[in-house]
Amino acid sequence: MPQVKAKGSIILEILIIVLIGVLVYTIYDPAMKIRAEEELRKVCRFRMKNIRQAELRYFDEYSRYTGNIDSLIAFIKAKNLPDSLFFSTATEKFNPDSLRRCPKLNQPYIIGADSLGKYYWVECPYGHGMIGSKEKPEDVNKVSWE
Repeated sequence: MPQVKAKGSIILEILIIVLIGVLVYTIYDPAMKIRAEEELRKVCRFRMKNIRQAELRYFDEYSRYTGNIDSLIAFIKAKNLPDSLFFSTATEKFNPDSLRRCPKLNQPYIIGADSLGKYYWVECPYGHGMIGSKEKPEDVNKVSWE
């Protein structure tokens, strides 16, 4: 004789399946957000390293740092600096215009130089790091995350 299921057992099976789905989602979603944040931090730091590379080339040419992102981008474009000088990621190839903003907030980097152009600084508005320092001129070209 075939077994008869109780009416509540179908509802319990559906509830268990839904709960398993919720559990998988609660584990998977934060992991994806963490990976996305790590990728944004990586892209941001590569952009700041590219600003450093451009500042070094600018210094070689003019014996001073610019500390101005518009001047720096114009310099990269005018000198046709090869892309091989700059860093790229799997998700983002080098583009001089990308140096203006942090990818996380789409906010401009905080960039500046002393009045003589002897040192400069670049800071991520989201806190992904800094190159150089306003307070310590000896930290020129030094990155905060290495």
